[in-house]
Amino acid sequence: MIPKSIAALFSRPGFIGLLTTILLATIGFNTTYLSYKVSEESDRNELLGLLGIMESNLEQYLSHCKSAALMMAYTINDQGEPQEFDSVAMQLLSDDRFDIIELLPKGVIEYVHPLKGNESVLGYNILEDPNRNLEALKAKELKQMYFAGPIPLRQGGNAIIGRLPVYIKNEFWGFSAVVVNTEKFLNSLGIAELNKNELLVQLSKVNPNTQQEEFFLPAIEGFPHETSKKVSIKEGDWNIYIGYKNNVKAIFAVVPMAVLSLLLALIGGFFVMEILK
Repeated sequence: MIPKSIAALFSRPGFIGLLTTILLATIGFNTTYLSYKVSEESDRNELLGLLGIMESNLEQYLSHCKSAALMMAYTINDQGEPQEFDSVAMQLLSDDRFDIIELLPKGVIEYVHPLKGNESVLGYNILEDPNRNLEALKAKELKQMYFAGPIPLRQGGNAIIGRLPVYIKNEFWGFSAVVVNTEKFLNSLGIAELNKNELLVQLSKVNPNTQQEEFFLPAIEGFPHETSKKVSIKEGDWNIYIGYKNNVKAIFAVVPMAVLSLLLALIGGFFVMEILK
């Protein structure tokens, strides 16, 4: 048997209206939360998809760099002397993917194309420069192409440098190197176009000398943030970050729904209360 006090409580229109409001609000907020999780997952998948595209674009670009460096390595005969260096380098540079081609016997830049504007690097021994040799030594250690930078060039400008270690009769000969202007490198990722939209992109790398993470695009306060996504590119130990300019985009997307749910709950409760009066 229901106590009279409880029965009396349930007979009050105001109480029934309040219960109706709570019930409708609970249903509405649960629906809003589910919508938020769907929106959050959709944003996450969008970011991961864009990261995948940038990673694929970069890997394709680096593959062209590796092919160019390998082709230059093939110009070196068994005596360690490059053949037709300038003509092959000129052909490789004709498609405008790269800016400078170099050959470095024992780590010394002895062959460079184009020569004009790059005369200052001739005779430079990368392996004896403590400020620049760690990434060259890493390429030698890995026995595969490794990309340094973005770093300032001795002849001016800023670039990515890919160095392929070359071996002749199992003996280290030196490097075949491809130099790419940093802006051209970033354009290969499509970063400029993404930054024009509601997205933010950042490229970073841990400096091998300082062990500090350095960012190569204009710094944006608070980015990368906890909702941004990252992919690492092992060929140069780069990190690419991507995220929304508004890092609570999913929350803002469901705010109207939450407000509407609350209003409907209040209206529903008031309507029930008026009927029961």
